[in-house]
Amino acid sequence: MEDGIKEEFGGIFDDPKRPVYFHKVKIIVVDEQFETMAGFSTELSAIGILGRRGFFQNFVTKIDSSGNPPYIELQRIAAH
Repeated sequence: MEDGIKEEFGGIFDDPKRPVYFHKVKIIVVDEQFETMAGFSTELSAIGILGRRGFFQNFVTKIDSSGNPPYIELQRIAAH
């Protein structure tokens, strides 16, 4: 994991900055797939975080947290 592109992240959960290593990954959402860079760390207090760049820029997103389980709807934005 530590052979990726190293950056320091912090502030998401009031944690001090921690090392994050970025690697190119393929993400598959239902029948859509695309490549992006994903960061991995054994030192962050979150399991995973999806960012605007690399993930959400590809979708119109609707999140409804009122249900059990919460509901997310993704609509793919056409590639330019």
